[in-house]
Amino acid sequence: MKWCSDIDGVLVNSRHLVREAYRKVGVNMPDEAWGHPWQMWLPSVTGSLENARKAHSEKTLVYVDVIKAGAALENKLPYADILLSLETMFPGDVTYVTGAAKDAAEAVLEALSLTPGALLASSVSTSERAAILEGIASTGVYIDDRIDGQAPAREAGWKFIWARQEWPWTQ
Repeated sequence: MKWCSDIDGVLVNSRHLVREAYRKVGVNMPDEAWGHPWQMWLPSVTGSLENARKAHSEKTLVYVDVIKAGAALENKLPYADILLSLETMFPGDVTYVTGAAKDAAEAVLEALSLTPGALLASSVSTSERAAILEGIASTGVYIDDRIDGQAPAREAGWKFIWARQEWPWTQ
């Protein structure tokens, strides 16, 4: 069986970390932007695509530093341990997709002792994930914290696990 998981909101409670990283580079991230690739919302906030690219690149550097300094472990969610177990039980059958930048996603996976090389796609929207899942296998299990994730999973013939989290996460 193939497994695929989103990263932010499933493995790590990163919303406040991402928002703070944007604030540190002078960007106030709108609430409705969460879960969408930066290309969909940042150009209108910064005034141009060029400014958006620069702000996103700077934010990613800040975010990766925060993750490497221990924020991923401090904000780890229960599905991180579940995916680690799945990676151990089913080597090569667990992959990850995310709307986050590749460097940021790989930093989170590495910090959580997951396999950075299992990152299949980064900077992708929820709607783009059906094609990615179909490219992995004709069936499997997809895990996402957004209920919107069920549409691409079902379209690809996959089962869907809604990793519903409350913000902030409390254990």
